[in-house]
Amino acid sequence: MRIIDRYIIAKFVKSFLFTLFLFTLVATAVDFSEKLDNFIEKSIPAEEVVMDYYIHFIPHIAVLLAPLFLLISIVYFTSKLAYRNEFVTSVSGGISFYRLLLPYLIGACFFAAGLYVINHKVLPESNKSRVDFEERRLRNKEVDLQHDLHRFLNPNTAMYFQQWNAYDRSAVSFSIERFQDHRLVWKLSSTKATLVEDINEKESLWRIQNYLIRSMGEEGTMSMRRATFKEPYLDTILPITEKTFMALPSTRETMTTKQLRNYLEVVKSSGAGGESYWAYEIHRRSSSAFSMIIMTLIGFSIASRKVRGGIGLHLAGAVVVAVAYVFFNKFSETWTLGYSLNPMVGAWLPNIFFACTAMLMIWRAQK
Repeated sequence: MRIIDRYIIAKFVKSFLFTLFLFTLVATAVDFSEKLDNFIEKSIPAEEVVMDYYIHFIPHIAVLLAPLFLLISIVYFTSKLAYRNEFVTSVSGGISFYRLLLPYLIGACFFAAGLYVINHKVLPESNKSRVDFEERRLRNKEVDLQHDLHRFLNPNTAMYFQQWNAYDRSAVSFSIERFQDHRLVWKLSSTKATLVEDINEKESLWRIQNYLIRSMGEEGTMSMRRATFKEPYLDTILPITEKTFMALPSTRETMTTKQLRNYLEVVKSSGAGGESYWAYEIHRRSSSAFSMIIMTLIGFSIASRKVRGGIGLHLAGAVVVAVAYVFFNKFSETWTLGYSLNPMVGAWLPNIFFACTAMLMIWRAQK
């Protein structure tokens, strides 16, 4: 490795870590100012705020915006090198323009590999404490309500909830219908059902109140059984657990990729729909790590040329690219979750577009 490679890598690492620290500090200050009223209103101790929330919020925001921080840091220190004519000197000394990309790619691959591991294994564990704090201390219970939920217990048995309350694990207007040869043969109706406890990963104990059971005989006769004063509720084991109802955005942040894949299988088997919601998160974690390399190429192509306006003009270009990247990511996510775009395509589409843009910018860069 040449001296210039070690020099650029050192600049790369120092600039990225400094930018990461600076912008994370700003984001933390903004979040604290927004939540300060809640902290005071609910009398949350300062130690709990720091140890249960912000110590986990900082890595969350740092990882979320790491590709954009990397772009800004590369543009900043590369512009300074270009302004001091260090690239011109290197090329004049016989070093190829593309050879100068090598230390950038080494640094980018190092950070991309680290972000990949953090996204898939480390960060979800940290997010559990942050999300738990928000649920216990900050979040309104109303957001735990979900409406009109349909689940399949097996291919011939369907379950319906008019409303599911995740906070007290209860369902309102609960019903189970069993079909045979496309004909309804058995139905249980209840005003309220409560999930008592999960027995294992696939089954749980439910308490069904104010129930009415109708059974259809082969000859069209119907028998009924309803709740009585002596038997006001019915305890039964159903092949459905609390995990089946995890549909809040914060839930997927707390699950490792292995847990997401397992839960995706649960969602598919329950017939609940929304598989793309979970599959998108799995692919997003990988695409986010790979975007570090793309942002490196774009940042180098923007800042490697000395222009009038210097660092300010280059940073303005980096901000435009960052905004476009965030907008494209949000558009792709909305398209995937709302309009049935393939989750893998939706997660990688922004990277594909910006990778092509990066190749074009590198090809047209002044050499």
